[in-house]
Amino acid sequence: MLSRIVDENGWNLLHLAAFKGFNDFIEELLNLGISIESTTKVGYTALHLAAS
Repeated sequence: MLSRIVDENGWNLLHLAAFKGFNDFIEELLNLGISIESTTKVGYTALHLAAS
């Protein structure tokens, strides 16, 4: 359900947390079941954004 909350670019809470480096928040989102494989409109995963 959390994966369905997205902005106009397809970013969800996990994408934003990964991009900003909010590791504790990432852990909580994963514990709540957010999909680690979700992608943005251009195909980026949270891992892509964390590495950028």
